[in-house]
Amino acid sequence: MMKHKGYLGSVEFDLNQQLLHGKIEAVNDLVTYEAKDIAGLKTAFEEAVDDYLATCEEQGKVPDKPMNGSFNIRIGEELHKKVYLMSLEKGCSINDVIKQSVANYLEGKGKSAQLRIKDDIYLNMENIVSIKWDDECLLIGLNGGHPFYRVFVGEHDVELEAHAGVEVNEFHRIKRQITEYRGQ
Repeated sequence: MMKHKGYLGSVEFDLNQQLLHGKIEAVNDLVTYEAKDIAGLKTAFEEAVDDYLATCEEQGKVPDKPMNGSFNIRIGEELHKKVYLMSLEKGCSINDVIKQSVANYLEGKGKSAQLRIKDDIYLNMENIVSIKWDDECLLIGLNGGHPFYRVFVGEHDVELEAHAGVEVNEFHRIKRQITEYRGQ
């Protein structure tokens, strides 16, 4: 990627024509450029940005901004509720919770604060204080709320609010994610 005046430009290579080419990213208008070498491509990109801005000005059009730091997402009612509750718990805004979650994800911190047990069941990793297991049961010690959460391999007759039956591969995923998060 190249950057000029806040705009980003891609870099591609056409093997058949022996050309470098690219386009200005994240704008609705299609603005392309090409060159024979890297230095030429950088110059062509900067000229394309300058030309795009000049053309917009001549036409009385407001140029697309490459990124303004705001976008809309649809996350569903349940996830929205969970984000809201977490914002209350942390004493911050929903926006702050989402920004931190995205930043953690993009920084490759594979240590998600939320552990998915099943599609609709999540545990906050920060609340996990201990973990014990055997071949069929994972006992997760928690602070606050239920003192323990049980994850079983397969379905069990036990009707407890704080338990879930999962397939064996999910059982191992959950165990692995907790131990990685806790650095064990």
